[in-house]
Parts: sequence; C-alpha cells; structure tokens
Amino acid sequence: MSSELQIDNVFIQVRDKLQKDGVKLWQEPYYLNTGASISDLQRLAEDYSIALNLPCDSCYAAISELQTHALEKLKQRDRFKESGIATLKIKILNQNASPKLISKEILLSSLGSDLKNIVSEHVEVPLDKLKLIAGGKVLHDTESLHSQCVQNGQQILALTLSESSTDIKEAENRYQEIESVKADTHLLASDDSFYMELEDQAGNPIDIPSKERKALMIAMALHEKGRSALKKEDYAKALVFFLDADNEFSQCNSQLLNLVDNYALLDLDIAWCYLCLQSVSHLPEAFNRLKRCESMFERSYGPNLERLIAVKGTPGNEAALFLRLHLLQGIVLFHQNKRQEALRLFQKVELELQQLKVDENKVSSLVELGYSTAEARLGLRATHGDVNLAANYINENREKRAESRKKALAEKILQSRNLVNVLMENSM
Repeated sequence: MSSELQIDNVFIQVRDKLQKDGVKLWQEPYYLNTGASISDLQRLAEDYSIALNLPCDSCYAAISELQTHALEKLKQRDRFKESGIATLKIKILNQNASPKLISKEILLSSLGSDLKNIVSEHVEVPLDKLKLIAGGKVLHDTESLHSQCVQNGQQILALTLSESSTDIKEAENRYQEIESVKADTHLLASDDSFYMELEDQAGNPIDIPSKERKALMIAMALHEKGRSALKKEDYAKALVFFLDADNEFSQCNSQLLNLVDNYALLDLDIAWCYLCLQSVSHLPEAFNRLKRCESMFERSYGPNLERLIAVKGTPGNEAALFLRLHLLQGIVLFHQNKRQEALRLFQKVELELQQLKVDENKVSSLVELGYSTAEARLGLRATHGDVNLAANYINENREKRAESRKKALAEKILQSRNLVNVLMENSM
C-alpha cells in the first residue's frame, strides 16, 4: 500500500471512531483556551492505536489534523454569523497536476462569476476555461451563490486545465465544445418539426409529451457527449456534460424517467467521475446517486436481473452495469469505514467480473463475420461462450429490433393517412 493510501486508511478509521465515541476535539480536555492539550491528545492517540491496531504516531497525526479542521470550521461559522462572509473550500483539479485545496472568503449574495473571478486569478486560468461545481450542479455566472444553494464551509469543485502554453489551444477547444454542444442541442430541441422517438429495451416506441421529449433529447445528447469524453478519460469535461444532463433530466416527471434506464446510467457515470477525479468530499452525493441508481436498476431488471432474463433470456450488458454499481458502492462504503460491507461487495464484484469475461479470440471470430465488438461480447455472454449460438443470438436480436421499428413505422404511416383523410373531409 502506498504511503498516501496508508495515511488515508488511518484517517478514515480514526475519524469514524471519533464520531462513534462522540469525542469533541474542540472542547476540553482536548482543547483549552491556551491551545491544544498535547498530553490528552497523546493519550487519545495511544488508546486508538491499541483499539484500531494502528501506529500511534499515525493516529496522533490524524487526530491533530481533525482537531485543526474542527477549530477552523468553528471560526468560519462564527465569522459568517457576524459578517455574512462565507468561507468556501475550493478543490482545484488541473489536467496535469495534483489536486490543490484552497480557501476563499466571499458573500453568498455574490454572483457565480464573482467566485469564478477569484478562483481564476488564483490559478491564473482564463474564465472560459474554468467550471465551478457545487452540490452536483455547475454554477451559473449570472446567479447568486445563495440562490444556487451554496453554503458557508462548502467545498466547491473547480475544473480547469494545464497552465502550460502547449495546452491553451486544447483547453479552448474543450470548453468551446461544451458550450457549443449545449447551444446546438437546445436549438435542435426547440424545432417542433424535429421528431425524436424513444424506445424501450425491446425496441418498442414510448409516447411522451412534446415538452418532456425536448428535455429528454437535450439530456441524452449531453449524456452521450459526456460518455465520449469519459472513454477518453477526460473526466473533468465528462462531469460538466453529465451535470448539465442531470439538470435537464430533472425537468421530466419521475414516472417518465422510470420507463427508461438513462437517468440511472447518468447517476452511475457521475459517481464514476467523482471517483476518477478523487473528489472524496462528493462521496455523500455519490452514495445518494448510487442508491437511486440501484433502486431504478432493481425496479427495471429485478434484484438479480430476473425480470430482464424473463424478457430477454439473458442478463446481457446490464450485468456489467451492476458490476460497476457494486464496485462504486464498495469504494464509497470503504471511505465510510464500513469495511465488512465493502469487502462483501468487492468479493461480489470479483465473481461478477469472472462471469463477464469472454474469450477475445471468439470475439475476433465474430467480428470477422461482420458483427460489432459490442454485439460479439453480448452474444458470447448470453450463450456462455458458444460462437455459433452467439451469432444466432445476435441475428435474432437484430430481427426483433428491426421488426419493432417496422411496426412503429407502419403505425406512423397509418396515423398520417388518417390525419390526411380528416383534413380532406374538413375541407369539403
């Protein structure tokens, strides 16, 4: 285990025990008016070293750091009560550098652009290459921090890029693309002549109201752009797209979102980005998103994919989604010091991974026959590695989807003819 992971490991366990024991490091006997009570802190560290089977000096370092954090929070709270000036922690994520945490003071009546200016000056990055995220939302420049639910002591995620001259053009292209995609998608969605149809897993059309169809269209377009960035491991850019997509999805009623699994997949992708960006402060949000994702998956597929298997005859790619979900849940539980629960999930993930593995030579054989890599993997997983059965399975799936779309097209043509007949009758 690396030294950084060892420090985190100690910190997680000590923090959890302090909370369970109800120890208040900012009060006597651990803190006096004259400062920290070194002897009492030392005794506490020795006790925790024995209880947790950890080095005493590591326990003492963790306790001292937690005490410093607690005292700082108290000072910031008092200052906010007296003056209304909030202290925000800004975690700056740079493409080619380690994360950096800074503190800045600002009135919550200030605009999002005011906070962005402060951060921009500190990191010397132009405003158009900077995105601020708070509470799972991208902060808007023209709205106040208070109206965007920013609170005193909150940690803000600042997504930025390298400051080197060689990356300036890349940075410009990245953020212009984000704004361009959002603008183009909204423009397309505002065109009533454009028709978008949603399908369920069997390829059957889902009828939705015009207003919500537009919101879903924007959300799914942004989600897809985010997934493209995710595949390139551009987590900062992906997260911006995902959170904007989340905002669009929130405009649809829950009943509609329950018909498709897109919203659950978005929660999974957002939690994955937080993990890859090493944003531990967003673990509570990730936990809630994963819980909602699990609930939607179980409602759609069944706790053990039984509903999906009953419909499709195989768990298919959805089994990989459950693997990702369980892996992320295990990581979150580990950081919450729920180690036994985390271990059970990691063991489950290991088993699920073994079940999902396919022979790459068999994948290549199917690709040579004209099937896509994704189709090949899905077919092999569904047929337990039998190449011939996998080919038949892929062909049957293609035929089913084609038949569903053919049926939907026929219904549209019939509806159009009926409308024409009604118009002709009214004109006579």
